[in-house]
Amino acid sequence: MHQDLHSPLSHREPDLYYTLSNFYSNHRSYLKSKSFSQLRGSSPKPLSDCSPITSNSDASASTSIVNTRLSPSAVAVPCGLIAKHKFNDTFGLREKGVHLGLGTGDVARPVDKGRFRNGDQAQQYLDVQDEQLMNWFQAGVFAEVKRLYGRVEKDLHAGVEYEVVVTRNWAYRMDGRTAVVISDTSQFGDSDEVL
Repeated sequence: MHQDLHSPLSHREPDLYYTLSNFYSNHRSYLKSKSFSQLRGSSPKPLSDCSPITSNSDASASTSIVNTRLSPSAVAVPCGLIAKHKFNDTFGLREKGVHLGLGTGDVARPVDKGRFRNGDQAQQYLDVQDEQLMNWFQAGVFAEVKRLYGRVEKDLHAGVEYEVVVTRNWAYRMDGRTAVVISDTSQFGDSDEVL
């Protein structure tokens, strides 16, 4: 690393983002495939909004977030293409073999925290109030998706070698690439200090 990363204006630690290139999260059929009422904890109305992923079988979901068995023919919660294709790789950061704290809470926008609500958790294969899922539901403008994953819980310093640890869980492959961006932010958003 060539420069220190910290945020004196916002008093926040550096942020870790993941990016996916050549991933069109703004494609019309992908973007429409969700139920706003279901994301607010109610039944999907109408279920056709979630097409083509309407059942647990369609979503390849067999176990709920509280470890109960899901009926393959029951409505998938959450339903739709966006939920089924949720990015679920995990990231960590190490300095000299020691894991650094990476806070993954408080990464969603406040407006989303008020909108996304769990219903019956015994019927859900994904936690609707998971902030990573809230971020995943944001439409991208371009063919590259950039989502906040977490916050490094300490300042990073120039001249120190850091290792990014990636656990690949995402079952979907594309013609693009996955990358990690570490940046500190100011009160005005991303700064131009990027690792």
